[in-house]
Amino acid sequence: MFVDYLYEVEENVAIILMADVKKFHFFSFELFYIVLTANEDEIEKRIRKRGDLDMIERAKFLKRELDSMAENIGHLYDNTNKDIDEMVEEIVLDKFKL
Repeated sequence: MFVDYLYEVEENVAIILMADVKKFHFFSFELFYIVLTANEDEIEKRIRKRGDLDMIERAKFLKRELDSMAENIGHLYDNTNKDIDEMVEEIVLDKFKL
């Protein structure tokens, strides 16, 4: 199973997510938490390419929020200037296991 979600700044989002995950303690599974991110210049470049210019400042704000959340320490992966093959090669899943 793969869970992908867009982080939005709401109070206790990460805490609620983890509480929901703990409800499934009776299942046998491993959970990996990886936050893919990039530097602000790269984020702006990607957004400009998509044409969502009104989202640039919001995305930069969210990036700073993600970087400062204690829940994300050790789970951030900066994919600035990396292609998919490089990311697959570099990401060591055990590092991101919860």
